[in-house]
Amino acid sequence: MEKRKRKAKLKNQKLHELIRQYPEILPILDRYGISFCAGCYLTLTKTPKEAAAFHAAPDAQKFLKDLSRAVLKKS
Repeated sequence: MEKRKRKAKLKNQKLHELIRQYPEILPILDRYGISFCAGCYLTLTKTPKEAAAFHAAPDAQKFLKDLSRAVLKKS
C-alpha cells in the first residue's frame, strides 16, 4: 500500500485498532498524555486526532507525526 494511503487509513482508524496492530505506539501515547484511565476508556473509540484534542495533547501535530512515523515504519 502506498505511503499516502497508509497515512489516510491511520487518520481514520480508532486507537484500539492501532494499539492492537502496533502495540509499540503505547509509549508515544503516554508521552503526549493520552491515557486510558477508567474515565478515559472512550479514548479507545476515537481517532488519533480526536484523542489528542480530548486529552489536550501539548503538540497535536507532532503527536500525529510521531504516531504516523511509528506505524509506517512497522508497515
